[in-house]
Amino acid sequence: MTAGELTVFLRAFPKGGELHNHLGGGTPEEALIAWAVEDGLCIDPEALAIRLTCSGDTLKPAATFVADEARRSALIDSLTVRHPRFRGRSGHDQFFTAFSRRGQSPRRTGDALAETLDVLARRKTVSLPAESDAVAVAAEMAANGILVEVNPISNRAILEIEPQDHPFSWFRQKGVPVSTSTTLSSETRTGCSIPGTFTCSVNA
Repeated sequence: MTAGELTVFLRAFPKGGELHNHLGGGTPEEALIAWAVEDGLCIDPEALAIRLTCSGDTLKPAATFVADEARRSALIDSLTVRHPRFRGRSGHDQFFTAFSRRGQSPRRTGDALAETLDVLARRKTVSLPAESDAVAVAAEMAANGILVEVNPISNRAILEIEPQDHPFSWFRQKGVPVSTSTTLSSETRTGCSIPGTFTCSVNA
């Protein structure tokens, strides 16, 4: 596929949709901070991270730590990617390391899920019910135009699932829309370039 053909191909892709959501990364940092204060969690001032316990001489109660606006702002910087090169990290490293700093009490999982579902509902996004019958799930997805996003190279690197093992053809036979995508800059060093991700998927 030439560069021009790839441009035409990508222009036809739907835009503006949320393809997937990480509950641990999708919760607004302001909510995480508020819950940390309410649940009596602590902040690691060196790592700028929310910790579930307060054991350790250097950890500070969340309520005390975030009362200082400068420290609160620094904590938000640590939990998000709003400032490029924060603490010298690349955007990639900031994004993937932020998950480990976004401490959240297990009892808040329901709150985080409720907030995510509320956002999805306001966006009129369809949510699939739990279903064990793959054919039934595929039929509902096809009927509602629900797209399956696959990160073939990320999945190979992280989940050890090879591109050819994804059921692209099966989904297409069932009428389910399928999209391939790429997320990691390191993927250009894993055997397929970013444009080549689509080639890997097609060949699969």
